[in-house]
Amino acid sequence: MSWSIRLQFTAVAMACVGMLVPVPALYGAGPTTQATLAGAAPAAPRPAPLVGDVALDAHGVMHGVVVDPQGVPLSGVDVSLWQANRELVQTKTNTAGRFGISGLRNGAYQVAAGRYVRAFRVWPSRTAPPSAKQMAVVVTTDDVVRGQRRFGEAFDTNVLVVGAMVAAAIALPLTMNRSGSSSASP
Repeated sequence: MSWSIRLQFTAVAMACVGMLVPVPALYGAGPTTQATLAGAAPAAPRPAPLVGDVALDAHGVMHGVVVDPQGVPLSGVDVSLWQANRELVQTKTNTAGRFGISGLRNGAYQVAAGRYVRAFRVWPSRTAPPSAKQMAVVVTTDDVVRGQRRFGEAFDTNVLVVGAMVAAAIALPLTMNRSGSSSASP
């Protein structure tokens, strides 16, 4: 068996495996369900990499605001508070985009607003570091901003794009191999 046939066989085998295995499983994203493959929200939100410090008010309430990327407050947004992959409370923003969650103790929490999640360290007002804010600010964004996507995102979500790329990866070498052999003959 020549090296080009082995290469073609390997490419076809990898393409078949790639079409059968869900993309999140290839990245080690943990168990994949039909709901997550269909684009539904995961059971527990993943925290954003940035962690903000927020001081509770004198009554132990964490105040926050949900805004869009331009800083405009968003009313009626579902807000949920998570800790250790467990949802603790749900609320909605008021007409000014603000929300308040009472009964909290110091610790690490995730605030989910729409599809965006932000991690916060919550402190009692008397022990909060000087950098702690009086209000948690959650900026919601869409997956696509100004028509831009993260590199590779189109390949993760669109089966037709992946299929076309696999077909091109198989067809182009075969076509080039055939055209190269026909031009060499007299």
